[in-house]
Amino acid sequence: MIPKDYISKIRSVVLHHYQNGIYGFSFFDKEGAVLWKHGWTTFPESNEEKFSIKENERIVGVKATLVDAKSWFGIHQNVYSNFQFQLGKKLPTIKRLNST
Repeated sequence: MIPKDYISKIRSVVLHHYQNGIYGFSFFDKEGAVLWKHGWTTFPESNEEKFSIKENERIVGVKATLVDAKSWFGIHQNVYSNFQFQLGKKLPTIKRLNST
């Protein structure tokens, strides 16, 4: 799970993938500094795909298929396919009116 205080800071994500599976994720702020990593992000043969998240967007969900990596690759690391981040827009702050 992404740490709560990082959600609003994430501006880009790198997917670390190889063949039919995603092995890990790296999350970056707007300056490109690493906020958090998840999974196997140092797999030597993996490919990387980077995508951006706009200032007014947040990751609100994840949809993926868990792959049986042990039978596919002989490893115990969780591997995912058909991966999709679900994004939502940050709504503007609404001032609460005092009720009398």
